[in-house]
Amino acid sequence: MGILRGTKLAFVGVVGAALAWWFGVGPMLREYEVVEAALRLPVIARLVEEYAALLDWSVGVFVAVVVADLFGYLGARNTNRNVELSSTLGVGKGASAVVAGVVVLAFEEPLFAEFARRAPEVTDFVRTYLGEAGFCFALGIWAGAVVADVIRL
Repeated sequence: MGILRGTKLAFVGVVGAALAWWFGVGPMLREYEVVEAALRLPVIARLVEEYAALLDWSVGVFVAVVVADLFGYLGARNTNRNVELSSTLGVGKGASAVVAGVVVLAFEEPLFAEFARRAPEVTDFVRTYLGEAGFCFALGIWAGAVVADVIRL
């Protein structure tokens, strides 16, 4: 169940990231002092400076994964399947998906170079439709969501 459900959560997270970017959630969040203070940390500041949409993506993934996990639990409960709600109510899955996405994004260049070496026929498609940064972030989201679901965060 972990890899299938984790993949579903990752897909929902990618859709949430796209929607948050489209609605421009990042500039709205920068108005809060807490967010602005967190964005001044050197590591986060460098990543947000390099990838302008990172704040939008991260918020969209987090909210989408949490909501999808809760709705998945409610849907399973209504069909009388034996399902337990995670102890973090989906927040752990959302946070781990975002953190994994950011970590993979930090290693974008060597990761995408290896991807291009192993699958050159797909590389142009990925560059055109997702971009290197979007692909790496989505790969991290998938890994984080699957791991979080397997360990039942």
